[in-house]
Amino acid sequence: MTTAPLFPGVHQLRHNWGWFVFLGVLLIIIGCAALSYNFIATEVAVFYFGCLLFVTGIMEAASILFVRKWDGYFLHLLMGILDIVVGIIIVRQPVEAALVLTMMIAAFLVVGGIYRAASAFSLRFPHWGFAAFSGIVSLFLGIMLWSQWPVSGLWFIGMAIGIDLIFRGAAWVSLGMRLKQVPAV
Repeated sequence: MTTAPLFPGVHQLRHNWGWFVFLGVLLIIIGCAALSYNFIATEVAVFYFGCLLFVTGIMEAASILFVRKWDGYFLHLLMGILDIVVGIIIVRQPVEAALVLTMMIAAFLVVGGIYRAASAFSLRFPHWGFAAFSGIVSLFLGIMLWSQWPVSGLWFIGMAIGIDLIFRGAAWVSLGMRLKQVPAV
């Protein structure tokens, strides 16, 4: 009796399991470097974000050439210009932009945490305790970021990216190792 594959095409992927492991290990190494040098990782990430905004703004502003008869033409142009201006500001001052972005993240965590915890406590839906715990953790993370600001603005984004890269790398390594165990056809 044969068993069905995990998903269609799994046998083709099996032959490349080593590449998945390689990618995962590479992401873990980059994530560890980002954690070790989180100030530099923060600055690079914010600079990259500014570049993306700038390029997106140019593309959005240029795309109005194709939608001149659209009612949202003017707003589309304004959004493109706004993306360009904000992108330039972020690229020119990535450290200051990191401080502002960290404050926005802290505010989002505080407000979102309060909302999630209050909703869970008041609605008491199934497994509401997990949602309440998640909200309380978000609230405390936001308060911690806020209380250590502006210093937290210099390292937080790099640390978050480093942790994300490590977990993403571990997922790729896990996938590669699982693909290695798939029987050959």
